[in-house]
Amino acid sequence: MNDNRVTQVQVDREMTDVIVRTVKEFGRSVTYVSVRMRNGFILRDSTQPVDEDNYDEEIGKKICLEHIADKVWLLLGYMLCEDSFRRKAT
Repeated sequence: MNDNRVTQVQVDREMTDVIVRTVKEFGRSVTYVSVRMRNGFILRDSTQPVDEDNYDEEIGKKICLEHIADKVWLLLGYMLCEDSFRRKAT
């Protein structure tokens, strides 16, 4: 594996546990997704439909997981950059 980039495999490996729950808030469905990372850190996201008649929990879950995966890419990229910086500084 290339040490100079983040891969989809790494992102998937970090996202170990997923909890999805949908609740009614102010008469609207809201989907909450929490993902526990390998190290125990938790990332969360939420979605709600524009039109309650079009609500679909699976779509809400998919959108939240995409947003969370984007955050994981960012975090892993930061860690990679930090590791590279520290190696060059020593």
